[in-house]
Amino acid sequence: MKTRIVVLVVGLAWSGSALADPDPDLNAPAMRAWTFFAQINSIAAKQSTVKGQKTNDALWETWADDPATFPSDCKTPVWPGAAPSKKLRRSLLQLLVEAERSNKKLTAHDISARPFIEVGGTEEVRRNKASFDFIVKNGLWYVEGIERSAGAAIAGYHYPTAGAPESPAVAFPVDAIEVKANWKPITAADKPNYHWNLDSQGNLFGLVAMHLITKSIPMWTWATFEHVDNPARCDHIGCYDPFGAAPAYTATNGQICKGYAAGALTPALVELLKKHKVPAEFQHYRLKGTQTSFIDQNGFPTLLANSVTECGGTTSCPGDCSNITSSCMTCHALARADAQNGVRSDFVFSSGPTSPAKY
Repeated sequence: MKTRIVVLVVGLAWSGSALADPDPDLNAPAMRAWTFFAQINSIAAKQSTVKGQKTNDALWETWADDPATFPSDCKTPVWPGAAPSKKLRRSLLQLLVEAERSNKKLTAHDISARPFIEVGGTEEVRRNKASFDFIVKNGLWYVEGIERSAGAAIAGYHYPTAGAPESPAVAFPVDAIEVKANWKPITAADKPNYHWNLDSQGNLFGLVAMHLITKSIPMWTWATFEHVDNPARCDHIGCYDPFGAAPAYTATNGQICKGYAAGALTPALVELLKKHKVPAEFQHYRLKGTQTSFIDQNGFPTLLANSVTECGGTTSCPGDCSNITSSCMTCHALARADAQNGVRSDFVFSSGPTSPAKY
């Protein structure tokens, strides 16, 4: 007796056009990173003046910075009515890197005693209003508020079950955006090649690096951009941008701080920057990579680090990581302070086999 096999195919109705990507944040993170980059780097409609000089604020430079979000006078933070003056600090992460290299343990005083404006400071952190409002509403701008929030999250935490998803400890809104930017002093002749601006003292700086973190997916999208001339831009883990760069992948050259070819911007990226009226100066930046998960589709750890933001470097080689690579997601997930004296207790780097965050 022969049995007929009937195959039932259930498919989507074909309309004659390509289906829209249902989740571009996961499936095309490089494209999404550039889209956010273009949106936040449109030039702000209103510019301020510093010591008689007009600023060059991009949209994100009008957002609340760390001093506005975490005020030292313990007064409830207020969203800035105008672009806050650019207060550049020495990077805490670079202090930690230097401490790791010298086997020095930073004290709470080393961290808390730093003023918001420092001689030689090159870093700032800003957040959009969605992120700012969440921090203020939930009391995350002062130590006791963070302790209370963490305690409530721990008390109410449960693992995912068939009937209920995992309870998040702290869930920022999906439209939250955070930016960490690094600058270096430049001259007026350098202006065409950098996004430039003035610090609170009227000194001229050029943007050399940017971390862009968006909450459009639960684990956030982590993207890092570097100026094309950064000498260590693709050191150790290479650079990977399947949306905006041609070629998409630039392998590490195996030498420290020898620089990399600029490559070309894709027509899709050029059109995107044009659509959002992003100034030509931003064509001198490259996406180094993105992260949306701790591991890739093959189970290998994803690594991503900015040669300026994560690495102390030297005058001759800004961003020499000295064979140290890391993961944006892992560092942020493990960053914490100990209960005894409030100094960091975990700071994880890897010096093993490296792999760029390819998605």
